[in-house]
Amino acid sequence: MMFRLVRAVQFLLLLLIGSSDVVAQNMTAAEREVWAMEQSYQSFWNDLNDLDGYMELWHENYLGWPGGYKNPINKQGIREFFRRGIIDGWTTVNYENEGVERFGDYAVTYYSISGYRGSGRGKGDGDWWRVTHYWTKEAGKWQIIGGMTAPLDL
Repeated sequence: MMFRLVRAVQFLLLLLIGSSDVVAQNMTAAEREVWAMEQSYQSFWNDLNDLDGYMELWHENYLGWPGGYKNPINKQGIREFFRRGIIDGWTTVNYENEGVERFGDYAVTYYSISGYRGSGRGKGDGDWWRVTHYWTKEAGKWQIIGGMTAPLDL
């Protein structure tokens, strides 16, 4: 019980610290390690045939809020998201690191992504999204423990 309370406090501190102004340039080696995991996450969007590999990126206690959802979802919700083919036909056009910050075994990543669904070309640049992921490292393995995606309305 105490362990869960300590973890919850650590995660809340990460949320507060992660909201500071983070510039993507000059990442440390530790931050590059986390960003490489974020790139691994993105690569799975291009190969939806490896759902089990993709699910390895998600912590058992994950809770996050994907864009377009009324409520946050857990790890099983992420699995259902892909089983239903929510991102079928999505093509990423642009993927920009907006910031990475690591705090020991916790990290936060911010990035923006644009893309389109189907033949979406010719409809502007497509959709822009802001993405935040919270990562935790346990037993030498980085996994996403929380996050949020929202449309980027400029």
